[in-house]
Formats: sequence, C-alpha cells, structure tokens
Amino acid sequence: MWHRLMMFVLLFVVGCGSIPTDSNSNVANGELVYVNDAWGFQISRPTSDWGISAQTFLQQRFDNGLPVVEVRVATPLNGSPGGSFRPELYLAPRSVSDGINIDALVVAFEENELKVIFEGYEALEDKQKIEIADGELVHWVFRNSPFFAPSVRFPGTRFLAVISVHKDQMYVMIGNGSQDEGFPVEDYRLIAQSLRFSSSN
Repeated sequence: MWHRLMMFVLLFVVGCGSIPTDSNSNVANGELVYVNDAWGFQISRPTSDWGISAQTFLQQRFDNGLPVVEVRVATPLNGSPGGSFRPELYLAPRSVSDGINIDALVVAFEENELKVIFEGYEALEDKQKIEIADGELVHWVFRNSPFFAPSVRFPGTRFLAVISVHKDQMYVMIGNGSQDEGFPVEDYRLIAQSLRFSSSN
C-alpha cells in the first residue's frame, strides 16, 4: 500500500501543468537558495540563469500532516540546444518512518517506481553514497530503453536519481536529459548536494 501511495503521489504531481510560485516557500531575496519552511529544507541552484519553481498541493498530505510539494530546477534556456526540451531536476519530499534505512528506500524506489515509470529501465553506474551537511544521499545514473516511447512526464534518455533521508522525511530527486540535447548530470549532483535541513526539523 505504501509503495502504491508513493507512486500515485509521484505520478500525480509531475503530471500537473504549469508551476506557479509557491506561497509556502520562497527564493530568499532573489538569491540562489530555495527555502521551504513547512518541510524545513532548502536547496540551491547553480546560478541565477537556472530557473526554479515550486508548488504545494494542500489537498494531498502525507502521514506527517505535511502537504505534497514539488520543486523543479530547470537548466538555463540558452543551455538547451534542442529548444523545446529543457532538462530539469525534480525534487519532492515524502513522509517515511523515522530511522528507516536509506538503502532499503533506494531498493524500494528503484523496484517499485523507476522500473515502472521508465520502460526498459537500466542502471548505468553503481549507486554512490555521499555525505552532505545534514546527512547523506545516494545517487546513480540510469536510462530507459530506446525501444520504448520516452516518458511523457520525464522526457529524455538519461536520468539521475537521488535519494536522501532526514529523520521521517525522504527526498526524491530525478534529473532528466539526453545525449543529443544535454544532460547536465554534474550540475544536478551539485544541486542535490546543496540540500540542507533546518535545525527544528
């Protein structure tokens, strides 16, 4: 049931249209840091050329009472040679059991979501675990099969998946791209590593 709920939330959120400014969060003084006070996290974009947007779905809430939140950090417009395709890093926090093992979450996310959403899913590198200021995260690159139609919600052929856990919160990130139109994987990794949590959460 938990896996089905998580998959529904992921598909529901990314299937929505344009992203307005989120009144429950802010990009402090027009700077590079996005702050979400409700969940108590912040994340930084590489430069002001990168776009950042967020939306809160107040009608959808997790077991901890917090609403579904989606953040997108989009590559600079002039950095997308294809024109219509603009790679972006998607981030969404979720509620999990406090103290749950990050490795178990990674396995469940890969098996029950990535392999369902991305047809012909194939990991292209070993999963790497790195320390961040307030915890750790696991990241790896994968692709979908060229023999299947690309995902409408996550277009592209190359992807970075990132999982981080903080107490009873799980942070999911997916960055998309393609060999032909750009895959800023190192920028995505830097964004993921900028994840910070407030001391009160």
